Order: sequence, then C-alpha cells, then structure tokens
Amino acid sequence: MILGIDHLALSVENTDAVANQLEADGFTCAFMEYGVVNSAEKKMLLDHYQPTHDIGVYKPKKGGVSLEITNHGKIADNDAPYLCHGDTIELFTSDIQAEKNFFKKVFRFKELDGHTLKYTSPVPSWSATVKITEKLNIKKNMLDSKGHACLAFLTNNLEQDIQAAVTAGAKDITNSFKLFLNGRNLEVAMFRTPTGAICELIQIKA
Repeated sequence: MILGIDHLALSVENTDAVANQLEADGFTCAFMEYGVVNSAEKKMLLDHYQPTHDIGVYKPKKGGVSLEITNHGKIADNDAPYLCHGDTIELFTSDIQAEKNFFKKVFRFKELDGHTLKYTSPVPSWSATVKITEKLNIKKNMLDSKGHACLAFLTNNLEQDIQAAVTAGAKDITNSFKLFLNGRNLEVAMFRTPTGAICELIQIKA
C-alpha cells in the first residue's frame, strides 16, 4: 500500500553547488552521500549510466515536498516533466485523463477541482498535491533529464504496488533492486506512467 510521497528528484551536475543553494534557500539536509552504487536496473531509464551516483535529500523548512538531488554525472539534453511549487507538484503530460486515472488507481490520490489531485497521509510531510497540465509533443524524459525527473513514493508492499501499476498501464518497469542509503536497507523499483513520467517506489526493509 502506498504510504505517501517520499521526494521529488532533481538532476544535478555539481552536487555541492546545488546542495549549498538549497541550504541557502532554507532547506535542511536530511543526508548526503557520494559514490552510491547505481543499480544496472536503471540503465533503460538513463541517457548516461555510470556505476555510482551522488544522492542527497533536502527537506523544506515550512512544509512541502522533500527534494532529492541526484548526480548521474551528466544531465541529458531534454526537460523533465515535473515542476515543484512548494507543496504542489506540477506534472506535464500529453494526456491529462490518463495520468489522472493512473495516479488515482495506483497512488490513491483524490481528485480536487480541475486537474488537481491530492494525497493526504497521516504524516504531513508525506502528503502532496499534484496539478496535471497538458503539454503536447513532450520528448521522452529520462532519470537524468534536466529538472525534476522522478517522483518517489513510500510503500509497505512493493510487489503489490508494482502489480497495481502494471495493471493500470505502467511501462519500462525495472526489476526491484536493493539500496543501502542513509543507514537504511531499501528495496526500490521504478517505472513510467502510461504517458511516460518516471515514478519510483521505495520500501524500507528491516
């Protein structure tokens, strides 16, 4: 079951420069790790795969979505589909209805007015609003695309939620892979929504 939103990933080339800028903007560093093993399962979602990458998570001071800065060594020459507006994430898509249906079925979002969806968690920092905006002729985005490239969710049953995503039309689904990060053992899988946005599922293991 989906527990909430963990973070929105931001592609970077200069890890420390972006980290310093986020701290100057009022974000607090939850952790920063360099040279983390980069699973080969992600190759199909990257323009430029390398065996290690830098990962850090920064939390906003006054609520909102946590940002993960991810350095894959090089940023691809295309734009990512997400934008961050505090506690609202904007997702650009060529098919608004398809994305709305997917987010409601797989991630348990509730529809508000217009093309805005909301997930409310008992943990406030895991809640978020997603505004879905139409944009035609979107290029295929990758994990190392310029901007916010991936939206990550916490789950307590990775296998079950991956199957729900498959049933709802997910594609480019990775096999699950293990990651040790910030002192925790994680099991992770990634996929594309029906219109191509990349999402990540994270289960914290004992």
